[in-house]
Amino acid sequence: MSAEIDEAGRRVIRIVDHDPAWAARFADIGAALRRALGGMALRIDHIGSTSVPGLAAKPIIDIQVSVERLEPVAPFRDRLVALGWVYRAENPERTKR
Repeated sequence: MSAEIDEAGRRVIRIVDHDPAWAARFADIGAALRRALGGMALRIDHIGSTSVPGLAAKPIIDIQVSVERLEPVAPFRDRLVALGWVYRAENPERTKR
């Protein structure tokens, strides 16, 4: 995780040099998502700063999965949970569950 707490109790965000392994990590995750979601996923994209070669970033792979509609959620939620992802229904931002 890139967020840490310093000795004064403040949240510290760690930025690291670009790691070429991020692209391979996304490829692995993306392939697992594609197998699990099949045609429900219209697109699976590596987004955010780790997707930009040469750019320093928080070492977190951001992924966007595009679907035709967000409701009902069960068909894709259950498949993602089976992969070990956590569904956060209480998140007020529907697109970030």
